[in-house]
Amino acid sequence: MARAGTHGQSATKDTRPPAFEIFAPLEGQTFGAPIVRVAGITEPGAVVRVNGVLAEVSANGTFTVTFPLASGSNLLALESTDSSGNTARLSVNVTFSDPVPELEARIAALDALATTLDEYLQLTERSAANSSRDASSARALLEDARIEVAYLSAALVSSRVEVQESSAALSQALLDLNGAEGRLEEARLRLNETNGRIASAEEALKQAEVTLSDLENRLSEAERWLNESRAEAGNARAAEADARAGLARAEAKVQLALVGFMGACVFGAFCAVLAVRASRGATRRK
Repeated sequence: MARAGTHGQSATKDTRPPAFEIFAPLEGQTFGAPIVRVAGITEPGAVVRVNGVLAEVSANGTFTVTFPLASGSNLLALESTDSSGNTARLSVNVTFSDPVPELEARIAALDALATTLDEYLQLTERSAANSSRDASSARALLEDARIEVAYLSAALVSSRVEVQESSAALSQALLDLNGAEGRLEEARLRLNETNGRIASAEEALKQAEVTLSDLENRLSEAERWLNESRAEAGNARAAEADARAGLARAEAKVQLALVGFMGACVFGAFCAVLAVRASRGATRRK
């Protein structure tokens, strides 16, 4: 609270400045709006100006005036002049912290976040598409393996049939040892050859079963990765929606702040015009 000297009585010409005190604002005070209400008290009948703008002084000497602020530091220079022409001066420094740049920075950050989320979403969708192609390839390989297993199974059945036929031929040959020695030897050769084919077919069947199991595992892994990718894509979309909602709220706050700022400026200008008109009226009356 700033004060100036008191006004005293004298039989000679009055040369003392009027009593002058500021209630608000306080020295070094910071405001979030571009307007400040200056209030104080002085000698009744004195004329008070704030940075040249005339303030309204009541009958008991209290005064108020609304003054616009510029962004950053503002010096408010106050003068009180009594009827004898004596002037008391006070000053107070205040700061207007403009919230608009911070809001714009937050909006820019939210825009950058939304862009990053959008890029991540696109990457996730591409990964999901690649996973789908891998799953399709795995299914094709699995189908080929199943076809090969079916073929080998048919070959095994055929070989077993041939074994049965060979065994029957061998039995028939044994019944007629005298005339069937050549046929017996041929049947034995065919049996050995068939057993080799059976062993090869069984080995191929085991290998096909291992391959089939591996392909099924790969297919399961690909499907799991596809599901995870889709879940990540859903999370990314939700994060993008939240970011865009936050951006919309920030933009709404900026709009409200700008509307308040413009209203305050208009009100301050209106008060300044009224003060100038009052000053001119007072000058004309003198």
